[in-house]
Amino acid sequence: MDGAFCEDDQTLRIWPVFESFDKLGLYHRDDNAHYWIKEVELGEIWERREKISRFPFKAEKIKYIKTGVA
Repeated sequence: MDGAFCEDDQTLRIWPVFESFDKLGLYHRDDNAHYWIKEVELGEIWERREKISRFPFKAEKIKYIKTGVA
């Protein structure tokens, strides 16, 4: 997800990584491909955190926001 939220229909914007295209059945690989989906339809939401330059990094690499089956 890129953090975009639509108030009108309560949806989140997601940008799949290329590795997930086959699993989602998406065969047109495009860096601009994004989808709007309701949070209740997502089984899990997580954030991958990576160190930037010499900035101290004291957080877990993966931060789970929601886990479980939709």
